[in-house]
Amino acid sequence: MREEDLNLKTKWFDEIKKINIEDQLIDLKEDRLEALFKVNFRNWIYVDAFYNFRMYTGPVIFQMIEKYLENGQSFLEEDNDSFNYSFLCFQQDELEAISIFLKDETKNSNLIEKATLYADYLKENKTRFEDIDILLTKMGEDETYPSLLALAKTKIKSAIVDIPKLDKEQILLFESLDRIYRLMLLNPNNHHKRKGYIENLPRWFDFEGNKNPFLLREFPKEKETYLKILKTWLIDQIETRKKMFDWDVLPPEYQYVQDYAESLLPEIVKTSAKPKIVPSSSPTVNPQIDYPKHIFADEKAFQIFSLLMKHFKTHATISFVFRTMAEKEKPSLILVNDTPFRAWFNEQQYEIQLESYTKTYENSKNDDRIAVYAIAKEVAMNK
Repeated sequence: MREEDLNLKTKWFDEIKKINIEDQLIDLKEDRLEALFKVNFRNWIYVDAFYNFRMYTGPVIFQMIEKYLENGQSFLEEDNDSFNYSFLCFQQDELEAISIFLKDETKNSNLIEKATLYADYLKENKTRFEDIDILLTKMGEDETYPSLLALAKTKIKSAIVDIPKLDKEQILLFESLDRIYRLMLLNPNNHHKRKGYIENLPRWFDFEGNKNPFLLREFPKEKETYLKILKTWLIDQIETRKKMFDWDVLPPEYQYVQDYAESLLPEIVKTSAKPKIVPSSSPTVNPQIDYPKHIFADEKAFQIFSLLMKHFKTHATISFVFRTMAEKEKPSLILVNDTPFRAWFNEQQYEIQLESYTKTYENSKNDDRIAVYAIAKEVAMNK
């Protein structure tokens, strides 16, 4: 560290050490209690960090402290150094200092009134400071965000639901919920931002997609099992936090997910309900589907392909579908070879273009694709 940087760092340290409780209270107003607490806490941290972070300049330490007080971020990104200071410990230190101050009968009544006001603020916010400490400690631990992989894989076919994706999303969801709660605790005057944070949750968790996975729509029993697991998991994670923080009422962000979880199982009724068949006044045949007859053997073949295109969107997966339907099905469900198939495919409104030859069956197959294909075929054939 340069000598001038060390001198500045030391100067700030000396100036902070000179500040006494009277200096802090003299201009205190009721609407500045939160600000006073954060200024005092910042100075308290700086004195400790002065010794613990010897290699950093004063401005860098203050920048790190500001991040910690505003959003709980405790890492210096460039070096991965971190600290963790307890809000509750500082609250207790402040209360002890005020208690000593109030015992001095020589202090004027105005300062005593302000000291009492500050002490009341500290006591009223004790639970809040405890919750902040819990969040700042627990959010760095893996066990706070457990994986549902082991449970889901015993109950749900991985070919039907992308379990790793669901697991990643539920972890991101609870990290986001805890982050929102932490930000609200750290900045109680920013509660107007809470609604926007909650509205942003679908960035991390596909609420609609996870509620109604495409390949489960035709399988009510499997869907019920899946939704029970998802509902139970989400509610269990919320209950864990409810006990951890001793909540009587869920914070809005957690209530949002609780309401979502409670809404999952009624979706089964909608899915499994059989459509009413209205008898026609005259005999009719089933309506014909307009499909490319030069490509597909029949309507069912086209329906299988259409179902799979809602799930398969890569060159390898589409190659697998083409090779299965054209080469492995007997009789073939796709009637043409690679070149005319790709020419037709590229004229449609699919998300990708098949610019190169499709992969062989051996190079494109895997167990999940085979299972998904079997499910789509069963769905189409039973329609």
